[in-house]
Amino acid sequence: MSRPGGNKSALYDVAATGLLAGVALLPRSLVLRSARAAGGFATRFLGEKRDRVEHNLRLAGAADPERGVAAAGASMAMTMFEFAWLLGQTRERVLAQAEHTGLDALREALAGGRGVLLVGGHLGNWELIGQVATTTGAPLAGIARGLGTPRLERRIAAFRERGGITTLVRGERGVSVAAYRWLRKGGILACMMDRMSGGRRTVIPFLGEGLNVPVGPMVLAAKAGSAVVLGSATRRDDLRTDVSFRRLPEAETGDAVERAHAVGRALEAAVRARPAEWYWISRRIGDAPELRALKARRRERREARDEARATAGAEADDAL
Repeated sequence: MSRPGGNKSALYDVAATGLLAGVALLPRSLVLRSARAAGGFATRFLGEKRDRVEHNLRLAGAADPERGVAAAGASMAMTMFEFAWLLGQTRERVLAQAEHTGLDALREALAGGRGVLLVGGHLGNWELIGQVATTTGAPLAGIARGLGTPRLERRIAAFRERGGITTLVRGERGVSVAAYRWLRKGGILACMMDRMSGGRRTVIPFLGEGLNVPVGPMVLAAKAGSAVVLGSATRRDDLRTDVSFRRLPEAETGDAVERAHAVGRALEAAVRARPAEWYWISRRIGDAPELRALKARRRERREARDEARATAGAEADDAL
């Protein structure tokens, strides 16, 4: 689970764990409102990543992609800091932050006895999807990646365990077998589909471009005969979260690749509905000509601005 980094990684681990502990002691409203302001301001310093976010917001149909970058930054910061706050709360208080719809659809899928593959994307506070899903009483395991920060990972794993969630770390020995057995015994296997994966992947159509999605969970679900349910989380005006569940039609979930495409269509619809709430900054959905053109225009503006400053500086020197 660890990666090279020496003392720097260890210090980051200690600092991050301490920060999380401190955030958990603050009032939730203060945490979220402060994060919203800081996140929106921080987008001014994203550099080329700002181009990526703006481009992706345009693909998703955002009304004003350029201004939407700040909204996306605010949403991302709110999600990160809310998660930090949730780590220190009781299960009852965690669940109190969410309203849910479609839980009966998840229960009906579980009634088949072949397990459920619960898929989703990094939209809104996605951590609350699993927390709400466990209220069905079914055992839930989530596939996660190692962070290379042991203290932080232990804190996150403990939070999930309090909510009835077992963490399966991607890449560790025996994880695929454990995930398959989890489905076979009728449990819920949760997986984020909009992530980079070191295993088998496939490219699916997404927002007019292509998105790399992991195929492994789809293969396991197809072999186990499991239902596929999409879980979504969106933030409300009162800063709580709406969590919803929707079972994907069986006709759309045949073999592994067909299942991946069905998930992609469902995820795309969810992102288009609330584009500012997707975790755009680390999503890689291609390098379209439009994005390259946008980067070129921004680069030209920066170069023109730098040249103007240099000229002004030279003129000031001459005046002296």
